[in-house]
Amino acid sequence: MTEQNDGTETQDDGTYEFPEGIHPDLRLLISLANGEKMSMNSPVTVWVKGVQFSGLVVAAKEARIWFIKTWTDGLRNAAIGKAEGMTAEAKVAALEGIRGAVDDTGTHLLEQEEKAPHPKRFGFLSLKNARVWTIGSREPTRLEMVRIRLDQIDAFTLGEPS
Repeated sequence: MTEQNDGTETQDDGTYEFPEGIHPDLRLLISLANGEKMSMNSPVTVWVKGVQFSGLVVAAKEARIWFIKTWTDGLRNAAIGKAEGMTAEAKVAALEGIRGAVDDTGTHLLEQEEKAPHPKRFGFLSLKNARVWTIGSREPTRLEMVRIRLDQIDAFTLGEPS
């Protein structure tokens, strides 16, 4: 591994870069999930300051696309909520304008993401179908997607708790 000026290390094959001090097995999982020719989603459990996260490791690109879609859906739903006190004609006009703008923006962002080169540098672990246990919780909080800074991970293990 070679250390870069910005505190990152590059894997021996020169393909991916990670923050300093990331365990080689965690690097491998992220590399497998982000493979250009084939990606593999592996179950993993990580601990960050006493909070346990578990889920399937997904490609950074997949996570960004999910966040874009969630953002545009949230804007669309917020616009519908704002239109509640309007007359029917004003509501239709406002919602059509907002929906068009949101859809255009979302479509543009998704197209840009699809065209973007495959990432080579990783600072986050993305988990889908995540379960989060906080200290003292009896049931996990379930999240569709979660993103965790790699340099904040205290420990990890392969697999998910049952």
